[in-house]
Amino acid sequence: MPPSSRIRAGSLLVAESQSMKTVLSAIVNLSDVSEPVLIEGEPGSGRELIARLLHHSSGRRHLDMVSIKAGAAPAEIVSCSEAEEFQNTFTTAQGGTLLVRDVCELQGRSQRKLSKMLDESSWDVRVLATSDPGLSAAVDAGMFYDPLLQKLSQNTIVVPPLRDRREDIVSLMGQLVTALAKDMGRTRITVSTLANDTLLRYPWPGNVAEMKQVARRLVIRARGGRIEAADV
Repeated sequence: MPPSSRIRAGSLLVAESQSMKTVLSAIVNLSDVSEPVLIEGEPGSGRELIARLLHHSSGRRHLDMVSIKAGAAPAEIVSCSEAEEFQNTFTTAQGGTLLVRDVCELQGRSQRKLSKMLDESSWDVRVLATSDPGLSAAVDAGMFYDPLLQKLSQNTIVVPPLRDRREDIVSLMGQLVTALAKDMGRTRITVSTLANDTLLRYPWPGNVAEMKQVARRLVIRARGGRIEAADV
């Protein structure tokens, strides 16, 4: 099965907007690239979904994708243990994919450790990293290790904020409502045209993550099988 078919087969990815068609094309083109991929976007924009799609459309899809959250531990613990954790995590992810979430939050020692491990040929691990926009500015400010950015940014996917992909809003909300209604044991629920008009006017500062919360609230509130403008 080609990568594009594997993507369509099992995700909530909506790509009616040109910006998301560009993202979809990048996923297909980078599906079997062994070098690291940097996935940039605002919080809630779907960066981890893109990472999962990259993994599941690759030749490594039958092996694990191990995820590590940068900055998850208190700073005083991170500084002495986070770098060592990469050694164990790389071992666990051997042959598969390692996702470093919020790589911008890595401590300096860990940034250098990851950069060094990316140079070591003994590791058969594909590294994906997510980040807020602006890593170059972090390098200029002395907050991010430039050699690591150079390695990560060779292949970059920029996930647009939801406000810049308005063509996707109606379809994405429809898919979320359908999936949530099914999970809640509800009959099929649709979204009225006027309700969609209201959703289209909203700027979605929390991006797709916020839309998921709104969709859940709307499904719970819905009476009958239709979400009306007054429900939004």
